[in-house]
Amino acid sequence: MIASFQCPVCKATEFEELGHRTYSKSEMDGLDVYTRRRFQVLFDVWHPECDSVEFTSSVCRDCGLVTNVPRPSVDDVSRKYHFLNSIENEYGKSETPQNSDDRSCRLYQAWGGWLPKQSRILDYGGGDGRLMACFAQAQHSCFVVDYNPEPKSFVTKLSDTLDELDSDEKFHGVIANHVVEH
Repeated sequence: MIASFQCPVCKATEFEELGHRTYSKSEMDGLDVYTRRRFQVLFDVWHPECDSVEFTSSVCRDCGLVTNVPRPSVDDVSRKYHFLNSIENEYGKSETPQNSDDRSCRLYQAWGGWLPKQSRILDYGGGDGRLMACFAQAQHSCFVVDYNPEPKSFVTKLSDTLDELDSDEKFHGVIANHVVEH
């Protein structure tokens, strides 16, 4: 975990604390499966030696990005998704906190209209690419970069990380939904 960092959006270093929360292993009892698995990441993968972990929510004073402190490193994120893939046969397919169809259509309505016909859209960190459903229905070519091993049929997985992506790849739009704040 990284306790001191530059803002991933604007590179500023000044953050203002919004609040903090302590997570405890004892909270795992009674949680839904989705949340319990995220607690397992926290306590079994990232902090196996701890019974509680505190995070601070902070806002960048320059651009307004809200993030947690500490933030997971690239290695931490990789270990998270490798762990989730190892314990969830259907990782990213059914246990989601929101209705992905509604989210896909709202996202498309918000900015899909300015895209040229048959655009190339990348969903960075998009799991199985489910947010691309409405883009695919509108005849756009949809791609995903994520650790999820099984993308939806209307999405082409390009790689696990951006570092593995061919530098010649070009897109008309990139979606990074629920990515930067992590």
